[in-house]
Amino acid sequence: MVRRMLPADINHLVDIYRHLSEESLYQRFREPAANLSPLRILQEARALAEAGSSKGKGFLAFVDTPEKKGVPIAGARYIRLEPDVAEAAITVRDDFQKKGVGAHLLDILIAEMRQDGIRKLLANTSATNSAVIRMLNHTPYPQKREHFGPEISIELDLTKMKSTQPDAT
Repeated sequence: MVRRMLPADINHLVDIYRHLSEESLYQRFREPAANLSPLRILQEARALAEAGSSKGKGFLAFVDTPEKKGVPIAGARYIRLEPDVAEAAITVRDDFQKKGVGAHLLDILIAEMRQDGIRKLLANTSATNSAVIRMLNHTPYPQKREHFGPEISIELDLTKMKSTQPDAT
């Protein structure tokens, strides 16, 4: 089940972060897990959950497990940087990665962005974050990339589709 993120969802986001490996925490926060205090994680969860609809939209994904119903497994949010440009972030619990959850949330985010008049999606990540890079490569939108040392900025043009014709040059 996927639903809109609400300000009251702070604890769901914290739960998702608690189920991330050290590597996933590093990819998400860009700091070693040992440096992440519970307060920092709570502040990040609060900032994402409470970002109002004027700045963007967020979604949470849940599953029912044998032990519990409605377990939060992933969160996604976009934040408007300019009237037609937004930055997106997706976090999926380690035990639910590589199952299409992130790609499904990305599809939802892009549909909402396009509906809201956003023309460009920005994703800033570590150049070693192959999962995010692969996910963005599978979208039908052309992209530009810029490397900044160990970081990469990927911009998707949501107004066009990738060309399926071979390059004539």
